[in-house]
Amino acid sequence: MRLLVAPDSFKGTLSATEICGILQQELGQDFDVICHPLADGGEGTLAAIAGSLRDHQWITQTVTGPLPGKTVTAQYLWLSTRQIAFIEMAQTSGLTLLQPADYNPELTTTYGTGELIHHAIQQGAKQIYLAIGGSATNDAGLGCLMALGWQFFDGAGQCIGYGGQGLIKLARWISPPGLILPPITVLCDVTNPLYGVNGAAYVYAPQKGADASMVERLDQGLRHFAQVVQQTENLDLNFPGAGAAGGLGAGAKWGLKANLERGFTAIAQLTQFSEK
Repeated sequence: MRLLVAPDSFKGTLSATEICGILQQELGQDFDVICHPLADGGEGTLAAIAGSLRDHQWITQTVTGPLPGKTVTAQYLWLSTRQIAFIEMAQTSGLTLLQPADYNPELTTTYGTGELIHHAIQQGAKQIYLAIGGSATNDAGLGCLMALGWQFFDGAGQCIGYGGQGLIKLARWISPPGLILPPITVLCDVTNPLYGVNGAAYVYAPQKGADASMVERLDQGLRHFAQVVQQTENLDLNFPGAGAAGGLGAGAKWGLKANLERGFTAIAQLTQFSEK
């Protein structure tokens, strides 16, 4: 009998590749085991797809971690022949990079994710895939945009700072002049809206360290951010998937002009899962 083993990662414990190795060892003596690690955009996405991408290389960068002022060493996949970058936000802004005592979505930032995107653009990327699961953040992706040159101000003209705490203060912004972005595809399987009872804060912030009062503040910040964008640009940011990665789904669609795709479906196609 032939078995196809195609797991996602076990969050915070085993990668998809490690799970495949265990099952290959346990079942390989009795069955013809075909291993095909998969992912949905969360942590471990790059490791899962790397073996299926020809001529790839790992690019290593030191960038801002989930907490401002802290750095992490992160990698992204680079396909030089096609000039395509695959970036996994969990490597820079992920919850597993923090100790539980440091969980705080009012402070955590997606800035490091933006730094990886910036590096990929400098590499000459003609296409960027951004996997946005497993985040420690709730900043609607504004940290990511800051790393690419956006400036966000409160009513007094002061920088709103990092993290979800800054969203409620947002009054205006300056976008970076001359920034040319390649097509960016966001990979995630989350369909939550940006705010409300099914939004980023109420559904996901508690696992990132938020108590009930913080959840309410974060939701108000996300709602305020969406209202300012709606009033300024007549763009509705409370769409399905906007709440992914603490609102990075919304920030990427707005600031990066990204397209959102179902993570599992896109990764299955990239890795030729149907052929297996």
